[in-house]
Amino acid sequence: MWGNRLIGHALDAQLGPLLTKQLGLPVQLSPITAHLMQLQASSPKLIMGDPLAPAIVATNVEVRLAWSDLLDGEIRLVSASASDLMVQPSRWPSSNTPPPQDYHFLDPWLPRSLQLGSGQYVSDDGDSYPIRNLLWQRQSDGSATAKWSEARTAGEITAQAKVNSLSDLLQLAPVNLELAVAITGKPDSAIALKAAVQPGTASAYAMQIDLQAATLSAHIAATGQTSWSLPDQSETTMPLLDTKRLLGLFNSYRDSGPVGNLADELDATLPQLQLPTHRGHVAIAEIRMKDEIIGRDNAFDFTSDEQGLLISALTSSGPAGILNGELGVVSDAKGWTVNTDAILQTRENEDGVALEFVGSDWLWRTGRAKLTGRGDTWGTLLNTLQGDIALAGDYHGGANPIPVAIEGRL
Repeated sequence: MWGNRLIGHALDAQLGPLLTKQLGLPVQLSPITAHLMQLQASSPKLIMGDPLAPAIVATNVEVRLAWSDLLDGEIRLVSASASDLMVQPSRWPSSNTPPPQDYHFLDPWLPRSLQLGSGQYVSDDGDSYPIRNLLWQRQSDGSATAKWSEARTAGEITAQAKVNSLSDLLQLAPVNLELAVAITGKPDSAIALKAAVQPGTASAYAMQIDLQAATLSAHIAATGQTSWSLPDQSETTMPLLDTKRLLGLFNSYRDSGPVGNLADELDATLPQLQLPTHRGHVAIAEIRMKDEIIGRDNAFDFTSDEQGLLISALTSSGPAGILNGELGVVSDAKGWTVNTDAILQTRENEDGVALEFVGSDWLWRTGRAKLTGRGDTWGTLLNTLQGDIALAGDYHGGANPIPVAIEGRL
């Protein structure tokens, strides 16, 4: 008992200043309780950074070492736990020193097992990302796994992540990552992601990503020019986009609370888009809507930045016509500015209908849409839309085709 108290007092006096020196920011620990024979220590609260604006706050912290590691001359965390953890990286002080060649020095401080009752990641803008029931484990094959859940109004979201080699991750070597997300009780909500990540010394991180969701799949190849940065260029390919399945997936994650008042939703302020700088190309072999093919060989380019999003070079081959167009959304402190310009031209062949579209009910042949609008709420944006819309074709739902023409002006 006296040994435990002495160890606790010694840790109170030395551990905080030691961590402050090693990490380069203030570290405060509430009185530490130690158990010598179990190599275990606990503290009611850990604060890292400015106490008024901390980078990390943990409550009911407990860590444990192993005698086998100590006898081998190593200090390694066997397990760690906390009832709650808050992390806000933007409050971590920056240093003027070059980044390390790798992060293998962190290996002894990454426990074999880590448990959190609850936690939250706070972004640079102050947005909170809460999780609960986190369990991190290092596996015997060198991989590492993490499981956690999130309480959302749509239901409880469960997530599982895996890195195939923790050592490769710390040494900034190529790694494979996996992520699986689903909502409890909603089998159609499952999303699976597999990524091969190649750190870049002369370019950005290179990523090969395979995404599977609601029987839909996509492959994304991403890279960039700036070393040790996230990719700013990408190529995305999808064999099929089924709008019914995509809507079902969206509805699974949409808030399941009562529908709000329409007037309140229209009065809601539009968020200011601050998207990462990125340039990409998307190709979708086939688009289906209600079991009917509406487009083949679909493709578009896009660029994004802090000012908004531009979709250009949009093309889609429909049953009787080919669509080309572009869409732009510019965002600033005063709201959004939206521009749409699209044209549908008759397909150039003998019967006007491609063979793969035989059986389609709606055969749109020509059309044009040119719209602009600006507003700081959904309501004002919709009310300021102006332009012309025209669409012409045939409906083949009966014995004989029925000509259909739609024209409108806002």
